[in-house]
Amino acid sequence: MSTNTVQIDAADIIRRQAQAIADLTTQLIQLELTAEALRTQRDEALALAGNQQPTPLEDDLPRVQFGGVPVG
Repeated sequence: MSTNTVQIDAADIIRRQAQAIADLTTQLIQLELTAEALRTQRDEALALAGNQQPTPLEDDLPRVQFGGVPVG
């Protein structure tokens, strides 16, 4: 009877998880920057239309904190 042995390279798993976290963090930052740019464009369009500020519902987008620093 043969026994299958599986070796787990913990360092490799940790490296892959760290890379996945870094990739997701980059995506989150890009999305938050895009959201902020869209909010700015919205506010500029409202100002051109004669509305100085968005209504509460228009500005009801969540603000995410990244590393304790508000983003967006």
